[in-house]
Amino acid sequence: MNEKLKKLLPYIISATLSVLTFLYLLFTYVKYDLGLISATASGYDCLNLFDTNISGILLSVFLIVLILVAVALLVFAILGMLKELKVISFQTKNNQRYNEWGLLAYAILSGLIMVFTIAYVASNTINKIGIGSFIGLFLGVGVYVLYKYLHKKQFSVITVAKKNNDNKNEKNTHTYTKENDNNNSETTDIPIPKFELNENDKDDSTKI
Repeated sequence: MNEKLKKLLPYIISATLSVLTFLYLLFTYVKYDLGLISATASGYDCLNLFDTNISGILLSVFLIVLILVAVALLVFAILGMLKELKVISFQTKNNQRYNEWGLLAYAILSGLIMVFTIAYVASNTINKIGIGSFIGLFLGVGVYVLYKYLHKKQFSVITVAKKNNDNKNEKNTHTYTKENDNNNSETTDIPIPKFELNENDKDDSTKI
């Protein structure tokens, strides 16, 4: 996989999930069966259940928080992609960790929305649960698991590459040391010849 695409992938996942959030909220969350009359309420309709029981109120609260998290993830994903593409520049450490925390919060909220949708339906015998909350739970948890899998796989590749690099550097260091040892062992002292005059040479040197 391209190195640039690897850096962009976490932000692409977040942006995709955020966009899908605004789409699946159009699906039915609650069905009202009033005998001859039936009606449905989408995720957007369930944002205003504050005049119902505690389950309905909490369902509305968590849906509102989910939308806020989705918006935050989308904004952060766009900024992250622009930064990786060198379009803008800003200093933020642990970008991917913040992105992961956002996805984790999204998955937890999806689970809570599912729980309180079931509780709201159970507290009203004429209501039935729709498909919307199931889609939200599947996407929230599924995307987070996918993100963790890809992140773990990418981390494993980086670790293996770093280990191979270290081994290669260590091998080069040993080779260089060995060559130095060989060079040092081959270096020997060359004796300097000493010249001495014998007695005959001394006598001759005095002759004119």
